[in-house]
Amino acid sequence: MSLNRSLPRNVSFYDATQPAEALGRLVQNGSITEANFLDILGILLVVGASPMLVQERISSHIVARMDVPLQPGAYDIYCDASIQVSDEPWIQRLVSHDISGTDERFRNGIRNRDQKCVVSGLINPEILIQANNWIGFQAAHIFPLEHESLWIQSGYG
Repeated sequence: MSLNRSLPRNVSFYDATQPAEALGRLVQNGSITEANFLDILGILLVVGASPMLVQERISSHIVARMDVPLQPGAYDIYCDASIQVSDEPWIQRLVSHDISGTDERFRNGIRNRDQKCVVSGLINPEILIQANNWIGFQAAHIFPLEHESLWIQSGYG
């Protein structure tokens, strides 16, 4: 029996003109803000130059560019243009290792700076940090190093 990976996804988003068919889903456990969610939608969806209005279906809350946690729920996207999911190919992540010895410096710098998982928001308790116990935490580049040329080509900072 195959594992249903969509079960823990507690945020769904829809084209308001087709409210029965989800455009996508994600897991929110406290680390995604409303501003992050709008940025994610801006990457995933193609709407031309038309602005999007994103509204939680049950509460009618309008998502704003604020650093408050996105609440789990179903979100309808209103837009004057048609809404399409981007067909831009995704970049597969590979574990990359640095032979120059900077991996350890990078890992320690990330651990000292964040002391948590910046994706899930899960905090490593201080007692485990003091014991240098980072089991379940791995420092990773947000954009895969093996695709650095795409980063540069796209003009990302």
